[in-house]
Amino acid sequence: MMECRSCGKKIEKPFMDFGSLPLPNTFVSLDNTETVKRYPLAVYFCGHCTLVQMKNQIPPEEIFSDSYKYFSSYSSELLEQSQKLCENIIHDFNLSKEARIVEVASNDGYLLNFFKKAGYDNILGVEPTLSTATIAIEKGIPTEVCFFNEETAERISKIEQADVIIANNVIAHVPDINGFTRGLSTLVKDTGIVIVEFQYVLDLIRNRLFDLMYHEHFSYFSLQSIQALMNRNGLKIIRVEKTKSQGGSLRVFCINSKVQQDPDASVQEYLYEEWRFGLNTKESYEQFSDDVHSIKTRCNEYIAKLKKNGKRLAAYGASCKGSVFLNYLGLDQSSLEYIVDKNENKQNMLLAGTDIPVYGPEKMKQSKVDLILILSWNLYDEIVAEYPDEKFFVLLPDYKGNEAKL
Repeated sequence: MMECRSCGKKIEKPFMDFGSLPLPNTFVSLDNTETVKRYPLAVYFCGHCTLVQMKNQIPPEEIFSDSYKYFSSYSSELLEQSQKLCENIIHDFNLSKEARIVEVASNDGYLLNFFKKAGYDNILGVEPTLSTATIAIEKGIPTEVCFFNEETAERISKIEQADVIIANNVIAHVPDINGFTRGLSTLVKDTGIVIVEFQYVLDLIRNRLFDLMYHEHFSYFSLQSIQALMNRNGLKIIRVEKTKSQGGSLRVFCINSKVQQDPDASVQEYLYEEWRFGLNTKESYEQFSDDVHSIKTRCNEYIAKLKKNGKRLAAYGASCKGSVFLNYLGLDQSSLEYIVDKNENKQNMLLAGTDIPVYGPEKMKQSKVDLILILSWNLYDEIVAEYPDEKFFVLLPDYKGNEAKL
């Protein structure tokens, strides 16, 4: 039994239980002498407000510590999407150069840097991890090194409220989503706009993307569930956009609830699609769980078949989703010789929960293998284009690659 972190109603049991897994974005030294902590990973569905969520609440300070190793600027695709978002915001809202722009969970300043280059100096990032915030500050991006909550919002708003608040891929990481949302409504001006992007649970469930479920993500939102959250805390969704980020994301545009403005047609269109799929019914999630267990079996059988046929395998992308995928399937160096990743902070270490070492991309030439499993499957096209001489394949969400389909 648990209490929904959005509406407070009781939820009896999870629809998906992964067992105990290491925290994603955790790495250990190559000598493998460190003890890796594992934490329960169970996912619940609230039948009242439809929020999908994790039961366990590991303190954010433990997940997003100073050693946190995710840096947004390592993805060229994300940089391209961020530049386009910056340009669209400036155009759509006729943003003056004096506008106050705040990004919550600004990471290494990758997005605000585009505003800075466009001549916007009244910018501020809020980022809890010192390792990433330091990079942003070195770029000249003013950054508050702290978690965003009501207290933070009140303190910053006393200096100046925001014309635009951007919160990309952060609300899923927040235990107290009501306090976080109240913080957004506190910080934004009555005439301002709040833009929130998150992984779309409809795409996750429909495409069986179980590797997107990990400890960093406390919540998985549909439009219905985030609309209820916003309405409860002083904001109103007036527009919705779909993006390709992370296997399918929604971007919602919110204003102060006191402002008289009707939502556009996109809001009802997405709500109808969710209803038609059955996203508000527990049966959809129970079917997801059954399918994921089958996928796990088939993937393990496929990897075993490749190894039996003498294939040497490696992987690309020491990402959170990669960590969940490998640990849930129980794969180790007997299956995959190594993982390559561009992020230097992850290299020459072992991915936690496995004995698989992580190296830079040059390893693919130094130690040739037959096939490389792309764990960061959302970057498939980018990776394949950059390394045309390698043979890649993925197992999620849809099979692509050089071998027979599963």
